[in-house]
Formats: sequence, C-alpha cells, structure tokens
Amino acid sequence: LSSDRPMLWLWRFSARQKKISLTDYSERNQCRDMGIDHCIPWEDIFSDTSRALVVDVGCGCGVSMLNLSGHSEDEFTSAPDLPSMRWSEFNYAGADLNPSMVSFANGVISRRGKEQKRRTCFFHLSALEFLHALGSYPGGVALILIQFPSPYRLHPSSRVEGDTASSGNSQLPALATGGFMVTKEVIDLVCTMLSEKKGKLLFQTKCEDVAVHVKNLCLASGSLTGVQCVEHVQDIDRTYFENQNKRPKRVEEWLSITPDAERAEGAIW
Repeated sequence: LSSDRPMLWLWRFSARQKKISLTDYSERNQCRDMGIDHCIPWEDIFSDTSRALVVDVGCGCGVSMLNLSGHSEDEFTSAPDLPSMRWSEFNYAGADLNPSMVSFANGVISRRGKEQKRRTCFFHLSALEFLHALGSYPGGVALILIQFPSPYRLHPSSRVEGDTASSGNSQLPALATGGFMVTKEVIDLVCTMLSEKKGKLLFQTKCEDVAVHVKNLCLASGSLTGVQCVEHVQDIDRTYFENQNKRPKRVEEWLSITPDAERAEGAIW
C-alpha cells in the first residue's frame, strides 16, 4: 500500500474529495449528540481490548493505520527521540469526517486476514466525538497521530479573487480558533486519553505557522511536553533554502503579517 503507484492513486482519489467542514458534518448528523456521548462497542470490534490503541485523528484514507497494523511481530520502531514501538502489540483506530475515505480504509481491512480485521477499524466521526468515545476503551491509548490537518487561512475574512494577500483554497478553515481541527478542547481530550499509559502525541503539518500554533496549544495544556530532538532544526530558513532554494509561499505571507513570529526551530523541532 505504501509503494509509489498505490500512493499516487490514493493521492489522486483524495485530491478529488470535497473538504468536509465540521459544520457540514454536523448538519448531516443532527440526530447525534455531537461530540458528547457517542458509544463504540469496542468488544464487538476488537478481539482483545486489553491491547493499547494507536489512534489517527483525521485519518483520511487510513494509510498510516493500515501500514502500521500490517507490521509483523518481529518489526518495531526504535528512534533516539522516541521509545521503541512493537506495532504488532497494538490495536488501531482512525476517524475522519469524509465517509468515502473511511469506507475505503475499512474496505482494505475487510480483505485482510481474520486477526488484522479484529485489530483495526475506522470510524466516520468528528475529532471531538472520536476522542470522547476513546474514553470508554478498556486498554488505554498509547499513541495519537494528528497528521496534516487542513490548515486555516492566513486571511480569514478576505476572498477577493486576484488579491494575492487573500489567495488560497476557500475550502480551508477560516480561523485557527474556528473550523481548524486542532482546538484547545481537542488538545485537552488528547491529554486525558494519553495520561493513563503516559502515551505520545505525534503532530505533523507542512505549514510552519500551524506547527508553532499547535505546539503552543500543547505546551499551554500543562500536561504535554516537547520531545527533545537529537538532530533538531537550528535554522529553519537555512533548511528551507537547502531543500527548495526558497521559503514556501505561505511562510513568506505569514512572516509579512507577523514579522516577529515564533519560528519552528530549537530543541524540540
């Protein structure tokens, strides 16, 4: 699944999907008590609920969970910055707002062996609904992934065509505090879910301003701390120029708005 050709077709499929906002999702699911009391019958889904969960919030097509759950008993990850993870020892759960992507991920799982079918599942739920539901999972949560969420627009109130200051995808969330998936409430729930197993949160984004914003949300919680990196980013601009000879357009625009912005560099980057 992670080889070049399948990944290319998955990218083409996902790129054609309309971004589903939380507002759209809520309107389609008005019968549900949004984000408060959505119960998942864990024992009916997983054969062994004493296993800790690895979770992907906003999982898209589920590629990360599908690949990690497919590791054999002999395969594990060990990195200087993180504890070793023997992937065969966990159950896996992902959630996304897009029902087509959730159906794709569950379709892949349905074609796997019986053991893997009872270790991995994907849900059509919002981030808050999913995180609330995780509270009833017996085995606790070892790792939460939040990877490449749709970034918020840098100019939320302006959509004038041809205005370079307001250019961008109109489907993106308007504000960091309104429509963006990673909110203070989400981070508070992440902290609650990870506390029992002293678990980890892995957040990834291609947008430097988003990375800094989410890092500050996490540190402000008082429960999460940054992992000290062995080979950390000392000069982010130097990294940009070494990799692509220039800063990304969004970074240039962000720094033009906030010249003294905190940068994604230092011991935890």
